[in-house]
Amino acid sequence: VIVIAGGPDGKGTAAYRTSNGKPAWYGGLGNHSYTSAQRAKFDGVDVLLAAHEVGLEALNPTDGKTVWSHTWDMGEAFRIVQPYVFGDGRVLLPSGYGFGSRLLNVRHTAEASAWQADEVWTSKKFNPYYNDFVVHNNYAYGFDGNIFCCINLADGERPWKKGRYGYGQVLLLADQGLLLVLGDEGQAVLVEAKPDALNEVARFQALEGKTWNHPVVTRGKLLVRNAEEAACYELRLAP
Repeated sequence: VIVIAGGPDGKGTAAYRTSNGKPAWYGGLGNHSYTSAQRAKFDGVDVLLAAHEVGLEALNPTDGKTVWSHTWDMGEAFRIVQPYVFGDGRVLLPSGYGFGSRLLNVRHTAEASAWQADEVWTSKKFNPYYNDFVVHNNYAYGFDGNIFCCINLADGERPWKKGRYGYGQVLLLADQGLLLVLGDEGQAVLVEAKPDALNEVARFQALEGKTWNHPVVTRGKLLVRNAEEAACYELRLAP
């Protein structure tokens, strides 16, 4: 079991044996984060990503030693949203709090044993606070603060910023090319996943009251919840 623990002196991330709960190793920097340790693969090498206030680290899952790292210090601010790994050496590190988001390109240097995590771009036009975001056809869709927007992953520019859904959440329905947005007042909104403009195709009130929880779609059902209630809706094509 591996967690970002925020310990001092190279104990930012901690691994515990499931057999007895005893520590297996400690590694990495960082003393605060809301993210979770995340498995990923770069150039065929398995690593654990740890995002914290210092930046982003890739740790060896067997001993906790640092494979590569990228420094982007936020001071006392918290990283909350998970990094997005593309699978081709790129990883998007969201930061929020006005720091924006940064796209990194991770690769081996000329020396086979060395790694490099280079900044491709940094955009202050995309600040996911604690809201998740999704990626579709080379664009990211998510919340810049409390306004829904679209970001071009090629350069970090923002084609549009328009959706007033509060601090909501978003789910990608890739086969339909749609985004399911659950606003923070319980409204469910279907939006086309297109960079041209924000186009709503449907909306209804799914819950009452403050809603910060992530929606789930499974087996033709939409599941939503907040601190007051949960609801299940059947999804079907209108006649």
